Amino acid sequence: MNIYLDLEDTVIDSWESQMFLEHKIQYIRKTIKKLSIDYNDSNINLILFSAAVIDSDDINEFETYIKDVLEDKLRIKFSEYFIFSNKNIFALAKQHNISVLNDDSIHDIFRNNIKEEVFNLWCKNTKGINVIFDDTVSNKIVNYKGDNIFSQPIRTDIFVKM
Repeated sequence: MNIYLDLEDTVIDSWESQMFLEHKIQYIRKTIKKLSIDYNDSNINLILFSAAVIDSDDINEFETYIKDVLEDKLRIKFSEYFIFSNKNIFALAKQHNISVLNDDSIHDIFRNNIKEEVFNLWCKNTKGINVIFDDTVSNKIVNYKGDNIFSQPIRTDIFVKM
């Protein structure tokens, strides 16, 4: 099972302050455990899917200050081979002719719901169960018939209220 995880307003409050949102992290940890049981899949690949991570400096900051703490809190290790950053999101959007106004504008991703659209495009080519935890996605399950592909966005701000 592939678990994609947003950062801002999902597990940290903002990129600038990087305060962990304990109530959301606890919800995500419990939900991953439940999904693992429901789908009989204990092989979890945790993948960063964050538009807040823009460049190699941000990746280094994530790995230095957030990654280990978050892994401890979730009790799952991140996949070492894949970080889905802002640049990846824009590249996939362009590859699939999704309208993007400006490569430097993170707001384009949210204004046009590009992030969720890119996630669903990515899942079409990623077999198995794909779940994203994000504060901006809708809650709709997508099955790609005949391909054994399933994606489920889980909007964290709907299910977790302070």
